[in-house]
Amino acid sequence: MEAKFTPGPWDVDYGPHASRFNIFGPGRHVGTFYPGSFKRGEENEANARLIAAAPDLLEALESAVDCGPFCDLPDDIQEKVIAAITKATS
Repeated sequence: MEAKFTPGPWDVDYGPHASRFNIFGPGRHVGTFYPGSFKRGEENEANARLIAAAPDLLEALESAVDCGPFCDLPDDIQEKVIAAITKATS
């Protein structure tokens, strides 16, 4: 299944206000993250960075599954990887 999201890499633009973080992909605005709280600045910034890292994380997980016998992931880890890929792409 081909991804229907904006391809990465994504970056966070913190802008002049703590009330929102803009997420940008190559040449376009992907979305705006509204933290909903002005009291937890570090947590909000960490959430925005995690959102921006999503395409890279998905690519890393797909690489881990596709790397063949050299990876030899334990079954429980492989199940988590596949579940995360499914969650992101379904």
